[in-house]
Amino acid sequence: MRTSIAALLAGGAVATATVLGGRYSPGPQRPATARWYAALDKPSWTPSGATIGTVWSVVNTCLTVAGTRLLIARPSPQRGQALALWGFNVASIWAWQSVFFGARRLGASAAYNAAMIGTGVAYVAAARRVDGLAAAAGVPYPSWVSIAGLLATQIWQRNRNRSLPAMAGRETPLDAVLARKLSPPGPVEATRRLAARVAA
Repeated sequence: MRTSIAALLAGGAVATATVLGGRYSPGPQRPATARWYAALDKPSWTPSGATIGTVWSVVNTCLTVAGTRLLIARPSPQRGQALALWGFNVASIWAWQSVFFGARRLGASAAYNAAMIGTGVAYVAAARRVDGLAAAAGVPYPSWVSIAGLLATQIWQRNRNRSLPAMAGRETPLDAVLARKLSPPGPVEATRRLAARVAA
């Protein structure tokens, strides 16, 4: 497979997962979710929204490089295994947000995070048998989701016995204002903001 086509396929998969996951994350279009997230009791070391978005942008770029390298590698059972794990990791970008922000299942999201760490590490081990760069590009994923997993676990523990305010129902103009101030930007928005700062 040509490198350009492989990059297009890998980048398209990562971008699709990011966009689908973004449909659940806090933002101006989902002010009730932003209010719910802001109401959670979170540890003091919780990364800022800008940091979370920027790190995911880096992770997604690395996932695209990893997928591209695997797609242009010679077909083999080892390559097939690594691609399957890569696909699960990419799909999890969407799936985890649907559990945490969509279903608001804090315990389930922490458990899913643990699975993401396992498949992230397994991917690196599998990819190492196929392509060194594909393996190296996969390292940021389990590294970041390990931190995110610790954060998700602490958020679950801090909030499982709390009565959070109901966030369902009709959203008001005030909700939209709060969403812009309280919600962390997603990877796409964080990348756009970073590019604007560089161009300024």
